[in-house]
Amino acid sequence: MRDPRLRHYIYQANGPKTALGCGLLLLFLGVILLSPVIAILIDILGWTLVVLGLIAIAVAAYGWLTTPRRLR
Repeated sequence: MRDPRLRHYIYQANGPKTALGCGLLLLFLGVILLSPVIAILIDILGWTLVVLGLIAIAVAAYGWLTTPRRLR
């Protein structure tokens, strides 16, 4: 069993500050999703993943070509 004295800390609400922070976070996320900024962020993320994929392919090909044939 848990100590009943800990219940105060486990279930303690932070009051209106928590609701205000959550509401502001949702507001900013909504504004970002509705603005054209999200298209730029998605493009950047896409190109980053393409570059990382190319780097991973290059590293794998290098490792495959440099290992001795009997270990492949």
